[in-house]
Amino acid sequence: MDRRKLSILKRLRGLDISISGNQLAKELNVSSRTIRNDIKTINLFLEYDEVNACIKATRGKGYRLYTEDASAVEKFIKKASD
Repeated sequence: MDRRKLSILKRLRGLDISISGNQLAKELNVSSRTIRNDIKTINLFLEYDEVNACIKATRGKGYRLYTEDASAVEKFIKKASD
């Protein structure tokens, strides 16, 4: 997983609220379309590695990471960062 996708995942893991695609795009200096595509790819990685987490979009609110096991997400991020 590339650095930008990891940045998105790290940004979302610490939030208890949703963040808009436009805000993420602005922070990472990319388009909101790139954010949408990256979110889809991140979800595929999470599913493939059976992390039991996903990023969901809510219209009018933005993206939020949902997980039942935050430690599994942390392990995934550490593994993907190496």
